[in-house]
Amino acid sequence: LGDVYKRQPQFAPSISAFQLVSRTFTENGLPTSLLGNVSVSQGSAGQLTGATARIDSGFVASEDTLRGGTSQGLSSSFDSSTGTLSISGIASASAYASALGSVVYSNGNDSPSTNQRSVSFSVEDSKRSSNSLSVTLSVVSVNDSPRIRSTTTAPIEFRQGGTAISLFSGAAISDPDHSSLGAATAMIDTRFDPSQDLSLIHI
Repeated sequence: LGDVYKRQPQFAPSISAFQLVSRTFTENGLPTSLLGNVSVSQGSAGQLTGATARIDSGFVASEDTLRGGTSQGLSSSFDSSTGTLSISGIASASAYASALGSVVYSNGNDSPSTNQRSVSFSVEDSKRSSNSLSVTLSVVSVNDSPRIRSTTTAPIEFRQGGTAISLFSGAAISDPDHSSLGAATAMIDTRFDPSQDLSLIHI
């Protein structure tokens, strides 16, 4: 009888996490880590060749960013049109576990969408892709203060007996959260003399 060769079982890499918890990003806050205690196992093809982190739902192209995944010689790139962070490089399962654990979400918008996001993670080798892990992300918006800026920086001079003068010409006022404001205040902060400084009026 000829030699009998037993075919080795073929299987895909896998990814798991000890505990998947919902994450929260707060406007103007630090980037939010998405995965904790992630574990990656190689498939029958051996070392891994890539991984993906993708915002599957709730993605806002003008706001959402994923970063990280560059540990132990791996490289990464983020596609802002699809919300996909691609990690590449031939490396061990532990290297990819570390890379995925470093992925963070950030949002630089001053009035971000509060729609819930879902972010999925997977790895692959030269032949197969793994299962997918999904993390839920909440985005919390905060009420930003209005901002006022003067385009005039030259000192203003009032002469005794003169007519009223404008104090704040060329002002630019903005509020990232509201299109209209409720009130404004003008106050003499220093060296106020009630016997001389008669009034502040709108002219």
